[in-house]
Amino acid sequence: MCHPSSVSSTSEGQANEPKVKADAKVVSKVMGRYAVNMDKESLLGRGSFSVCRKGVDLLTGEAVAIKAYKIQHGSNDWEVTLLKFQRQVEVLQTLQDSQELGKFFVRLVDFSRDSSGSPGPDLCDACLYVVTELAEHSLKDFLSVQRASGQGLSSQAARSLARSVVMAAAALHNAGYVHLDLKPENMMLFNGRLKIIDVDGCVAIGSTVSLQDSSRSFSPCYCAPEWARFLQGGEQSEIVAEPQLDAWSVGLTLCELVTLSAVLRPALTHFLKSANSLEAHEAFIDWLGKLQTSPLPQCVEQFDAGLGEMALGLLACDSNSRLTPYQCLSSQSMQLRPATVQTKRGYPVADNQPIMHQRMAQSLESQQLAVVVAA
Repeated sequence: MCHPSSVSSTSEGQANEPKVKADAKVVSKVMGRYAVNMDKESLLGRGSFSVCRKGVDLLTGEAVAIKAYKIQHGSNDWEVTLLKFQRQVEVLQTLQDSQELGKFFVRLVDFSRDSSGSPGPDLCDACLYVVTELAEHSLKDFLSVQRASGQGLSSQAARSLARSVVMAAAALHNAGYVHLDLKPENMMLFNGRLKIIDVDGCVAIGSTVSLQDSSRSFSPCYCAPEWARFLQGGEQSEIVAEPQLDAWSVGLTLCELVTLSAVLRPALTHFLKSANSLEAHEAFIDWLGKLQTSPLPQCVEQFDAGLGEMALGLLACDSNSRLTPYQCLSSQSMQLRPATVQTKRGYPVADNQPIMHQRMAQSLESQQLAVVVAA
């Protein structure tokens, strides 16, 4: 069934990585052309289905990112993993066919092929690889650095990034896809340009997603209320993929440009304090599915009126009332009017910890849960 995005432990991830031999310099060669750095510093990311590392194209000298999909031939996961790999290649190729749209997505450099030349297991080691351009860092990492330094973004920087996030999401929808797992971690900066990555979970707009589809990933702190209700099963075992699902994620991402941390994380943390991980996530999903008040933090509105207005439209709990990124492009909010005090920077975070803002606390209290609101 659909499952949340996750980050595996180092030992678990390495156990599932392709079996490649590293020399004294901790470098391996894959697809007969790419040198992969296997040291800890070169690990770019590890998810439920894949591991991504820095590498070098030995023919051109270009630095690249090499995603190796975790596979166990003959296992039940093999078909799911192969499907995600093939979907990633197909979607990226489709997006790159358009010069206008292609600039909003990570550039596909190469991929493993089977004996027929189609996307599939590499002929040398039977592993699945996707090679892309190498990013500077993710939006999540960028915001984490800002938070750690105690320096919030300026109003101008937040507006610029917000515009980039909205335009990239709108471009994906214009190409006919819904991402289903948009979040700062899946938005990367390449020479200062923001691009969307991890499109192996994309689906065509208007298509039906089944609860039993294990090839779809999502992130609890960024999924929409209607997705949360879908996850609970019951009478709703399917959901139609619409841009509004991504719109909610985009709205939360815009808020994060101000808060510098996931807006809904404190709510999830609240449930984790009184239950084990599985029960806490189920309680969080139940709470999210019943949410009737926008989780927009007041500090976002205070920081930048235009940004707050746009985020509020994207975070409408009723999907029928929710703005899409494309609709935001033509709205006055896209101008992102600065706050009255134009020198204002990101709001201060006490003790460098995420704050449970007042609206979220009131929503939790409405379900008769004791909540302590951080100062």
